[in-house]
Amino acid sequence: MKYSKYSTLKIQHYCIAPESLMYDGLRVLRRLYPTVKNKYRVYRLRNQGARIGKNVFIHPKALFGGKVANLFVDDESYLGASEYYLLDRIHIGKRVLIGERCYLCTGSHAYNEDFKTITSPIIIEDDVWISTSAAVLGGSVIKKGAVLGAFAVVRGYVDENFVVVGNPAVPKGTRATNFTTISPSDMGSANSDTITKKCIERLSAKLKHSKN
Repeated sequence: MKYSKYSTLKIQHYCIAPESLMYDGLRVLRRLYPTVKNKYRVYRLRNQGARIGKNVFIHPKALFGGKVANLFVDDESYLGASEYYLLDRIHIGKRVLIGERCYLCTGSHAYNEDFKTITSPIIIEDDVWISTSAAVLGGSVIKKGAVLGAFAVVRGYVDENFVVVGNPAVPKGTRATNFTTISPSDMGSANSDTITKKCIERLSAKLKHSKN
């Protein structure tokens, strides 16, 4: 009788150890899973032609349409569970935060020409925050440190450190920052199409220089 009790306790003792180890292992895997999944998705996007920097996190539910090779994401940016339509280039700078359910679309239709598809790029500079459900349309240039409020709709030029809200988005103030802002560049005309063209030329020159 004593032997059977002892053996039962002995069996229980050895059964507890694997269960606890299994629980600890599952807990570690649960923590590692988002990181591993993110690295795999970044790897797949890079294989399709996207240029993605270091320490970039892309939400598993982020949707990409169009040509993935049109995507450029610089270091330490976060792309939330939003929709990214890559009919033209989308350039995302460093430390950019894009919230959930946002809409970035580089395509539209010429409704006076049998709905012919027209495209124009989106340029988002460093340290920009795009809040939840905001929409950024083709031809937009969002300068460094700008903030787009929730549900804002942007098509055009958003100046450095400006906070914009509404549909269409209008400035509601400036952002208090501790980082050093870039010096004002000579953009010429305030026309958004001209600004977009000049930004694209500068980015293209920068990319060519980095390849060389």
